[in-house]
Amino acid sequence: MRLFRRPAAEFLHRGRPLGGDVDWEGCVWPEGEKADRRRILAALRAVVEPDPKDWSDPQTMVQVAVGNPHRGSLYPAAVPMTDLLLLIAREYPGRPRAVALDVLEDWWGLFEVEPKSEAGVIPAIVERITAARPFLESIPDAGDLLEEMTRDWTGEAPPSS
Repeated sequence: MRLFRRPAAEFLHRGRPLGGDVDWEGCVWPEGEKADRRRILAALRAVVEPDPKDWSDPQTMVQVAVGNPHRGSLYPAAVPMTDLLLLIAREYPGRPRAVALDVLEDWWGLFEVEPKSEAGVIPAIVERITAARPFLESIPDAGDLLEEMTRDWTGEAPPSS
């Protein structure tokens, strides 16, 4: 008899669960939603080590863990997730880097803050990604994200100074 093997819930980065030190429960969640630590850590694990038994592709797992991709909205938990995706892009070249950058590229300009969520989510994400520009410019995988960054979050070209 074969038992169903569930994918690992987390990925160990330097001996600790990737994202395990984030207070996900402390993030503001929309009404009716709450932090699902297992889902969040499993999404991060899927970015670095996808498993055929994962319920979806890694990008979708991340977007569902910290937002509502059907509405194109992000929860405040997307801010620390941005930090972790940038860490993955820095430290895990190849497919994990590509997945992390794809998520950030999808978010840029296409997602908005969940209604009734705290303000400052998009500016915080933009600040983090923009601060990573020197790193992003040093890797060929980041071309699409860098192209998105030439537009402001709404998809418009930023005003000239």
